[in-house]
Amino acid sequence: FRSILGSAWEYRLLVDFVGQQGASGTAPTGGALLAPELLDAYVAYKPFSFLKITAGQIIIPFSLENGETPDKDLLTVDRSQVVNALAARKGDASNKIVDSIGNQNGRDIGVQLTGNVGQTGDRYVVDYYIALLNGAGINSADNNSKKDIAARVVFHPFKILSIGGSFYNGVDRFTSSKTLDQRRDRWGTELALKTNDLSVTAEYLRGRDGDGNPIRHQGWYAQAGYYFVANKLQGVLKYDTYNANIAVQNATNTYYIIGANYYFTKWTKVQVDYSLRTEQSHSVPNDVFTAQLQVEF
Repeated sequence: FRSILGSAWEYRLLVDFVGQQGASGTAPTGGALLAPELLDAYVAYKPFSFLKITAGQIIIPFSLENGETPDKDLLTVDRSQVVNALAARKGDASNKIVDSIGNQNGRDIGVQLTGNVGQTGDRYVVDYYIALLNGAGINSADNNSKKDIAARVVFHPFKILSIGGSFYNGVDRFTSSKTLDQRRDRWGTELALKTNDLSVTAEYLRGRDGDGNPIRHQGWYAQAGYYFVANKLQGVLKYDTYNANIAVQNATNTYYIIGANYYFTKWTKVQVDYSLRTEQSHSVPNDVFTAQLQVEF
């Protein structure tokens, strides 16, 4: 493709052959099991460092953990509660950690402009992302006359530090009411610090779903990872809290996670997590131990 049109062009196709909950059904997580499922399908043109134009099915530029952290780079096995709940990711229906439009793998169909501005040495001071999206989710035609807007800006005051913010404004049809257009708004802030051995990230996200008497949600997480053995053994601590409806008392779920990652190579690692889970409304014995082998090829 690049050899024909030039190095300024690129494309990506990504298919999930295992499958997961789609957006077409009525289940709390978004619908019936779909397999295989197309995740990424886009073409991009980058004429300048400050401008890249992408069209197709893309990751929504909202949130550090959703927009910039693929599964292979997660320090814990699972994504944060608030990212699952407000960035169209797979969640936990029993604890209301599910986006109002269902599980879309954090993706949608649209056109996106991205770029890097203010080069200083070997880095840029500002990264920007802005997208015009259907809002209906992956592998689906637009289901209303409105378009959604998502944007994210990240500042790099120092090489090891990033500070950013995200915004999403849309009108969508929720899995709970598939014929009614309703508001779906989000905003968030983020911070990331990374050295050779230490990484620290934190995000706060807030969302509003519906009209008239909307439901408002909020949550945040903070995590730290440290290499006790360089590029091999990494310890992880994470605080992860989410409130599914801030108008309801005692609606917050909080996870305290301790984990470890062992990297056999930069392509292969084993992850183990223990998640101590507390619920304000109804405490249940639902702590989770998870182990995962991840191979990249």
